[in-house]
Amino acid sequence: MLLLFYFMAGVVKVLTAVAQSVRGERTLLHPDSGALIIAEWLFRGDAPSLLGRWIVQHRFIAWSGLLGSVALEVLAITPLLWRPMQPLVAIGLIGMHVSIGLSMDVWFPENVALLALLILAGPPLAVRR
Repeated sequence: MLLLFYFMAGVVKVLTAVAQSVRGERTLLHPDSGALIIAEWLFRGDAPSLLGRWIVQHRFIAWSGLLGSVALEVLAITPLLWRPMQPLVAIGLIGMHVSIGLSMDVWFPENVALLALLILAGPPLAVRR
C-alpha cells in the first residue's frame, strides 16, 4: 500500500507535466525547474537548509534530483512485480526523503521509518506466480 502511494504521486507529477506542456507552461522537465522549486521553498520559509542555496546555484544537480525522484516514484510499484527491486526502491525512496530534507529543510521521519521497516526490512512483496 505504501509503495502504491509513491507510485500515484509520481504518476500525478508526470500527468501534470504533460498538461503544463500542452498549455505551454514550464514543466519539471525544464532544467531550471528543480532549482526554482527549491528557491521558492527557501524564499517562503524561515528555516535555512543545509544544502539548499548550493543546490540552487548548481541547477543541474537540482534538476537531475527532481527527475530521479519522479522516476523513482513512478517505479515504486516494481517490487510488487520483481522482488530484487525491493531493497533498491526502499533505499532510493529513503535517499529521496533525505535529499529533500537537506535541500529544503522538510523532513519526513515517519516516511523514512515506514520505508525502512516495511519495505527494506519487511517480507518479500513480489506477487507469487
